[in-house]
Amino acid sequence: MLSYYQKPLSRSPSSYIFLDRDGVLNLDCGYTHKTSDLILLPDVVPALKLLSAHDYRFCIITNQAGIARSIFTLEDANSFNFQLCSLLYSFGVTIDAVYLCPHHPDFTGACDCRKPANGLINEAKSTLLVDIPSSWLVGDKLSDIIAGHQSCIKSILVETGEGLTQPLSSLYSYRASNMIEAAHYILSQ
Repeated sequence: MLSYYQKPLSRSPSSYIFLDRDGVLNLDCGYTHKTSDLILLPDVVPALKLLSAHDYRFCIITNQAGIARSIFTLEDANSFNFQLCSLLYSFGVTIDAVYLCPHHPDFTGACDCRKPANGLINEAKSTLLVDIPSSWLVGDKLSDIIAGHQSCIKSILVETGEGLTQPLSSLYSYRASNMIEAAHYILSQ
């Protein structure tokens, strides 16, 4: 489900960084949805600015099961996403789109958008002009990595959020301690 969209200026395929939200970009408070809880993680802005300077574009893909659990509303999630994108923009970082899954299998049944499914990435690919071979996914959970793997997108597991508790896997290309290390790895490839 598209939550936020700013039409990219480019008419040719671009290299994208698909970013998980909670635990990768901002502090994961557990069902994070209040704009007052929006705290960017250290190194996020410098990392995204560095990648942007090398012509990478950004798209957020996020599971938001708190909607299905009636902890918060879609409007709450959209407000949070808009605030996050606005905050990043104030630092010179543009997020082209945010896609979210509002489902949880225990409450809404199965869906094709909840990571580890790759429906959010497929939706992004249908809206944005994505150069898949040069794009990356950065997440803090194996469910993020699996979604990227299913879409043939190289991925990095960051050890922020839940990243430290995730098992080793051959599905990701690199395991980084934070976003700036992930950005340097991407640029070295």
